Amino acid sequence: MGVSDTGLDDRSCYFIDPSEKKDIQRSLITDPFVDLDRRKVVQYSRLQKTDTEDLTAGHGTHVAGTVAGYNQEPLAKDGKYSGVAPDAKIAFLDIATSSGILYIPPVSQQYKGLRKANAHVCSNSWGSAFPIGGGFYTNGKTDEYLYKNMDTLILFAIGNSGASGLGSVLREASGKSVVSVG
Repeated sequence: MGVSDTGLDDRSCYFIDPSEKKDIQRSLITDPFVDLDRRKVVQYSRLQKTDTEDLTAGHGTHVAGTVAGYNQEPLAKDGKYSGVAPDAKIAFLDIATSSGILYIPPVSQQYKGLRKANAHVCSNSWGSAFPIGGGFYTNGKTDEYLYKNMDTLILFAIGNSGASGLGSVLREASGKSVVSVG
């Protein structure tokens, strides 16, 4: 599973493994480091402009935990707070600074590292600040990527704004081959 978001705290109880002596190595998107032997977070890549810090109560940690978190602590082993795919591993692309500024790389770079980590599902919980309005199709590069990589599923947050939902679909969620989640 790949996640592209705004910071991941891999020391969270949902991702850490007491037998792992240190955090996953942070690497640049241009040369992503992968360790498939890790229990949960097998890759943490970032852009040159971003840092390696999670926001307080970071959105990336929340989304990754909802998707693939699993707490190994003895009192939590009942899975009550586990993610929907607790046995999945995470390859993470950090696209934000700790102050919340997003830097969106070209599609040709976004998924390159995830392929190296053998990730085939990618959750993108970010989007442009501008809804598409009027239903205009704007995500052709992602659709092109999916056409060339048919073993991949890419999800985008739909936006969740607007009283009636009209005009709240963000540009990235408009792709004809992506799954839009609201």
